[in-house]
Amino acid sequence: MPKIKFFLLVFLTVLIPPAVVFADMVVFDFDHVQTLRRKGATASDIEVYMEGLFGSDISVNKNVTAIKSSLRMGKGKGPSGITIDFGANPIHSFSVDFQLFKKAKSFAILADGTVVHQQTLSKAQRKTGLSGHQDSYFFDTPVQKLTFVGLKKKSFAIDNLILNIPLPTDDELTEDQSEEGESGTETNGAETGPSDGGQPTYVSLESVITSQAVAAVPEPSSLAILIMGLCCTWFSRRVWAR
Repeated sequence: MPKIKFFLLVFLTVLIPPAVVFADMVVFDFDHVQTLRRKGATASDIEVYMEGLFGSDISVNKNVTAIKSSLRMGKGKGPSGITIDFGANPIHSFSVDFQLFKKAKSFAILADGTVVHQQTLSKAQRKTGLSGHQDSYFFDTPVQKLTFVGLKKKSFAIDNLILNIPLPTDDELTEDQSEEGESGTETNGAETGPSDGGQPTYVSLESVITSQAVAAVPEPSSLAILIMGLCCTWFSRRVWAR
């Protein structure tokens, strides 16, 4: 009997694959933040809105507010950037829109302290400001915190933050690489952008490929059939031996 239990345990272990949890894509459009305050939504209002869509706890630093459908830095002391902490449910990808206002000089996006996007404005752009977009960025390992930083607290705003974007298919990756090859740009985490000082974009295709390899789950059926056959053979021999 102990041997039968052992074979059954091995069979069930191989047959039933480990549970794999995939987070759903979430879109935060900050003009939907609700508040009763006249001066705009505060960090607590933003957290309630984001947690309702994300499904778990999110924390935002206290001097962040939602004004005119975007997140901005408010008055008072505190961090000079917007930090969003996803707590026990880190993210694996994101994209976001950002607005750099007049006299803004620089803007950066950090993931767990590592810079994934950096923007430096030209003199002409500082006079008018700049609208920008960070394309889908995929991480090699899950990220708990996103931080958006400007040289001055009120020099920027962010909106349309999208998390956990589905991985592109192999066909989409091939198409993107073909287009990049024709345009003469480089990816692999390097800065790309027009030569006239326009918005640079950071895209890590190596991260995408790595994530796809990690996400692949092997098919256990062939191994399970082999083990089932061995179990049946062993059991039949025991029966005939009696």
